[in-house]
Amino acid sequence: MARKKKIHHRHNRLSFGGKLAFVLLTILSAVILIPIVFTFLYSFFPQSEITAYLKGRGSYDTTKWLDVLYSPAMFSLRQYYKIFIEEPSYLKLFCNSMMYTGAILVGQALIVPLTAYCLSRFQFHGRDLLFFCILVLMILPFQVTMAPSVTVLRWLGIMETPWAVILPMCFSPFYIFLLRQFMVGIPNELLEAGMVDGVGPVRGFVHVILPVCKPILGAAAALSFADCWNMVEQPLIYLANHTNLQPLSVMFNQISTVSSTVDALSEEERERILLQARSFNEQLAGEATELPADQIEPYAQQLIFDRDPMMSWVEIPSIDVSMPIYHGTSEEVLRAGVGHLEGTSLPVGGTSTHCVLTAHSGMRNLSMFDDIHSLEPGDLVLLHTMNKTLAYKMVDSEVVLPEEMESLTIEPGADKVTLVTCTPYGVNDHRLLVHCVRTKYNKKDVDKQKSLAGRHWGKREFAVLIVVVAIVLLLLDIVIHAVRKRRKAKASA
Repeated sequence: MARKKKIHHRHNRLSFGGKLAFVLLTILSAVILIPIVFTFLYSFFPQSEITAYLKGRGSYDTTKWLDVLYSPAMFSLRQYYKIFIEEPSYLKLFCNSMMYTGAILVGQALIVPLTAYCLSRFQFHGRDLLFFCILVLMILPFQVTMAPSVTVLRWLGIMETPWAVILPMCFSPFYIFLLRQFMVGIPNELLEAGMVDGVGPVRGFVHVILPVCKPILGAAAALSFADCWNMVEQPLIYLANHTNLQPLSVMFNQISTVSSTVDALSEEERERILLQARSFNEQLAGEATELPADQIEPYAQQLIFDRDPMMSWVEIPSIDVSMPIYHGTSEEVLRAGVGHLEGTSLPVGGTSTHCVLTAHSGMRNLSMFDDIHSLEPGDLVLLHTMNKTLAYKMVDSEVVLPEEMESLTIEPGADKVTLVTCTPYGVNDHRLLVHCVRTKYNKKDVDKQKSLAGRHWGKREFAVLIVVVAIVLLLLDIVIHAVRKRRKAKASA
């Protein structure tokens, strides 16, 4: 009996280049997916935690790109209940965006390909002039064509209606130009072959041109969806008096682009607010005030401007802390930032003032006042109030019981700030008080102290370091494996 030959199946193994490409593509894919994962994850963050993070990273220092939130301190579905049940305005704007985007895409699907087909395949009087006008409209900015568009829409009687947004967007010069240029490149032989079989212009468009144009139609649809979903100018102009008809993009634009309410205030208004705060502090210290007692606003109305509840901002350069300051010390306030202890001086400085600021320690994702125990004498604490910066230097610290607050009283003639947090971690039965006194503000000193922030590495920095080291070790392992394989191959040859 003939001996059967053994069939050896050789498995294809990746070369060194293939492994390296696989690793790099994996890393690239992970980097691309990170924003999507974080977007989904952040929807479960408590609103107060997000507010504190955005306030801390979005003002005074925008270079802290590495400091991101990885997971919420506690998962919350409150925000979902708020937008769907309690305050469905967000859901209404979302539905408006879906309506406008869907209607515009349908309109463009009916108008743009037919127009491009006519401009590319038919000879008629005025075709070149019409195409030239389309090119001009494509080049001109929206601001130039805005006034004529408003005039036409008013003449049609559709101003301040959804049709004012939908109809102009259906006649997109850019997408007409894009599809026309693509259709010009389609060989005439395809249509001629169809005509031999009895296909007319309409059937030729449906059965010959459109199937060939599938790639460009898909690309145009994706670009148009992004344009329609993110449109801002058109709804703001055409629906100025009907905010309930505006899309979601308008609300997002107002959130992201509106300048600081403080910056928008006039110099006179800022001085008025500061005068109120200084008079409040003088009244608190038992001194003569600049304003009559009956004209001094109560605590809750001090340093309030527009709808922003933030009264000031605290920055500690040496430990990389930058957080908003709010009225009071409620749990809601302390989850969003730093609380100002009611009954102490407002953060505007001046003689016979003592401002007390308190914040949490040991929170899962937010450092808050975690590192104030590492402050050293001379370290700066900055207060940003009404576009004015006050500098204080740390002089000493102490640990006391919660009821031992004698050192928080106002000293006549002194200008002080005290930072308060719970200690020790996990126990929180004592209070850490960090006392600071007023000093001259010098930007060079601030920049020097910012360079010291790296002396305190946090959890996020260590996490990034671990990831980088892991990637380096993986690549090193691949290289070593490839070198050993080559040596074995040479030895066996």
